[in-house]
Amino acid sequence: MRLKKSPWYRLERTTTWVTDPSLWHNNTGTGTDKRTWSYKSAWSKATQHSFSVTTSIEVQAGCDFIGGSIKASTSFSTAFAETLSITCEEDESFEMEIPSGTAKALFRREETLSLKRMDGKKVPGAEWKTYGGTATATYPS
Repeated sequence: MRLKKSPWYRLERTTTWVTDPSLWHNNTGTGTDKRTWSYKSAWSKATQHSFSVTTSIEVQAGCDFIGGSIKASTSFSTAFAETLSITCEEDESFEMEIPSGTAKALFRREETLSLKRMDGKKVPGAEWKTYGGTATATYPS
């Protein structure tokens, strides 16, 4: 992608399949084992905006020969405040049956999108991660 008078950019995607020891099970028993894994992913963002204005006008007039004076004043004030909060939560659970004499692992896909300049340098703040998709693998124990 190239915008007028801008350097060249590329969007790079990296996909990895990850697991950890809590996501695999080795069934050395005689029956089928059932395992359930669950996890929660969440993010939230809050923004706050505020604005206030105060305006005052004061008018004075006087007459020395009458001995009186007039004074008038007015004031106007307004304020605005806003808070926006967004939260996203996702619960997932997986159930697997592991036959006797086998081991099974659960893998989760993680993708990273990075915006980079053509020389390979990352653009600051231009990296996004997504999670989703699962796969299982069965091995003899």
